[in-house]
Amino acid sequence: MEKKNPKHFITGSWILLMTIICLLTSCKGCPGDIIIKIDSTKSIIVDTVAKINSVKLYIENSASMDGYIQGGADFKNAIHSYVSEIKSLTDSISLNFVNEKIINMGNDIMGFFKNLNSPNDFRKAGGKRSSTDIAVIINKVLDSAKVNDVSIIVSDFIFSPGKKDASRYLGEQKIIIKDIFSEHLAKNPNLAVMFFRLTANFSGSYFNREDKNTKLQDQERPFYMLVVGQKSALKQIRDKVPETSKIERKKGTDIQMFIIENGFDVVACKERPGSKKINKKTKELKFAFNVKLPETFLLDDSYLQDAANYVVDGGDFNLTVKRQNTEKFTHIFEFASQTLKSSDVDVRLIKKKPEWIGLFNDDEGLDINTALDKTYGLDAIVSGIFEAFTRDKDYYARLPKVTISVKQ
Repeated sequence: MEKKNPKHFITGSWILLMTIICLLTSCKGCPGDIIIKIDSTKSIIVDTVAKINSVKLYIENSASMDGYIQGGADFKNAIHSYVSEIKSLTDSISLNFVNEKIINMGNDIMGFFKNLNSPNDFRKAGGKRSSTDIAVIINKVLDSAKVNDVSIIVSDFIFSPGKKDASRYLGEQKIIIKDIFSEHLAKNPNLAVMFFRLTANFSGSYFNREDKNTKLQDQERPFYMLVVGQKSALKQIRDKVPETSKIERKKGTDIQMFIIENGFDVVACKERPGSKKINKKTKELKFAFNVKLPETFLLDDSYLQDAANYVVDGGDFNLTVKRQNTEKFTHIFEFASQTLKSSDVDVRLIKKKPEWIGLFNDDEGLDINTALDKTYGLDAIVSGIFEAFTRDKDYYARLPKVTISVKQ
């Protein structure tokens, strides 16, 4: 009888063993092919990059603002440093005070801030200084702006109707501000907002919601800059003037920031080659997309890469967002799920008000000594702006619909 080759026997046994293992580890219901289909990319509103026509500064000069000038140079140095950095982006600068009307002070940046030394400089400019209607100020400023203008409103943003209780009117202020921005967004969908919270030394009168006066001396108080313009214009400013390094401020003080703009669909979204992986034992599916967001996008990567800012509907997916810098794409969206099933997946980057708005909102508006770092009515004003930008879309960006087909 012919003697069998031991090598052939071992090889054949190995093949048989592997076949048995594969059969044993296979199970009814384990996934087979996974097909991932992305709808054709939708178009977006194109915001052409144009030179900024004019930068217009508006400093509220109501009586409630006197303490910032009396308190020293913190206030004017912060504004001066910001405007000086921006001026190279435009051929036109307009410097103004504002209360119930706009008071033009020319275009000499150096001279304007050099002569801004005492509350009397606010008084000499004129206008109604005994009350502050934030909605009126915003409306006048936006109505006077042209398409490629950038408007900067500097104020304590405290609504003060004078000899009345402001709490009775805050809801109305929010609605009016919402309507103002909604009207301008309807005419100019590429409008965007940057809202900064800064602090400065304050020595002067603080008026509470009932218009009662409290004298403050050398106290750190917040003030705000509301910057409004085309998305592309604000992007130019952000690139030229990084807020944390270019705005003059006291050492150890922070700048809080809120950005809001209209929503859009992504420019490009494609499955990332080689990213799809299936673990049949754990039934885990992983895949990734290459995504391109618009160049005029204002949000920081800290917002874009935070999974908490996304809503993923359809399928139980964990999302991770990473930056990539290639010619065609800006980000990688990585998906992982241990629930394998056919589904339509909808991914949205949601608009959110930052937590600091609520943290620094003074709910009572009565005793300033218990709320020195807060602002009465802040949430109402910001909510009016926010609701205008979320009226049609609650998201900044939305990926095309993803269809996942699991063949069992």
